[in-house]
Amino acid sequence: VLLTRAAYMALSTAEREQLDVTALGAVALRGVPKPVEMYQLDVVPGRTFAALRLDREFVGLDENESENLSGSSALESEILSCKQNPLVPLLTDLFAPLPLQQRLKLLQMIGERWNIVAPSMKSNSPIDVCLYIICRLSEKLGRACRWKAELLRSGVDLDVVSLLGGIANDMGNLQGDNSSAFASSVTSSFQGPFCERSLADRSV
Repeated sequence: VLLTRAAYMALSTAEREQLDVTALGAVALRGVPKPVEMYQLDVVPGRTFAALRLDREFVGLDENESENLSGSSALESEILSCKQNPLVPLLTDLFAPLPLQQRLKLLQMIGERWNIVAPSMKSNSPIDVCLYIICRLSEKLGRACRWKAELLRSGVDLDVVSLLGGIANDMGNLQGDNSSAFASSVTSSFQGPFCERSLADRSV
């Protein structure tokens, strides 16, 4: 854990006395015009850490990974850009009950079915990768809903739930005995007022 001098001095005297820190001195940070005085919080007594590697632009990237998905800052920007999509919080809440590793595996499998290229696991956290896949999946589902709206306006009667059949089947592969209940929760999430409201908003 690193603290800038400003953050460290913002603590009260009593709080600073409870912390064991190592002064790193002025550190040149990428994108910051002047060196910043930094402190390292020694949370484990006696443990030493390797020196900061601020000279590296990217860490542990796959050679085949697309450039726009490789850096964590780029990934965060991608995630922030899709936060206004109403499907993002819905899908986030839908997958939240699953343990992180199971959620990641399931989202990666669903992402493959929807032709979503997942970011590198070497340079991004599992949580960020899950959020990215949810963002891209939300965009694709949004386009599917708009496609359905166009067909409905043309007089074609379609059920948007059929678009999610692949997702339900994938969930069955991972959920075992709970596959039916979990898959049912997926399809029911896209039925009813939410999808109809989304379609109505987009058709205005």
